[in-house]
Amino acid sequence: MRTHWLRSILLGLIVALGGACTSDSGDKKPDNEFLKSLDQDAEKLAAEARRKRAAAEAEQERRERLRQEQLAEQREAVAEAYQRRLAQPEQVTPRPQKDESAPEVEYVMSDEDQKMFKRILLGKIQQASDGASISMSFDEGVVTLFGEVKSREIRRQVIADLKSTPGVVKVNADQLVVKGQ
Repeated sequence: MRTHWLRSILLGLIVALGGACTSDSGDKKPDNEFLKSLDQDAEKLAAEARRKRAAAEAEQERRERLRQEQLAEQREAVAEAYQRRLAQPEQVTPRPQKDESAPEVEYVMSDEDQKMFKRILLGKIQQASDGASISMSFDEGVVTLFGEVKSREIRRQVIADLKSTPGVVKVNADQLVVKGQ
């Protein structure tokens, strides 16, 4: 930018002096030397600008090479770690065996837990009942079902789904009847 500005000034001076230096005397030697010195200064400034630009480009290339080398080193380190991981035998930790002599832990559900559990149970009932009208109550792990279902198969499916749900201790289906029986 600075070089361009200086060139513009020098070019303006050259043009201005070129028109002012023309005379009828025929003595142009001093003017030519002045113009030559201006040209030399402009060339020096242009050469300096080219050197700076080349130095900046070289620095940018050096930084890019360095960045690429660092990325390559990181990739190699990741690949080596991955190969080491593959070479290691998989360590399987055995599951602890249930101690039959240990007393069972009793879990107590909060009101929020019970509400969520009822929603889960209702979802299972709706899924297995094929649109039947079934109600339920839940108290300390005992589920009591009320209503009508279309067939014995649907009744069995609803009861089996509820029994397989963790937290359900017993399913009481005395009041869940099959339509028409």
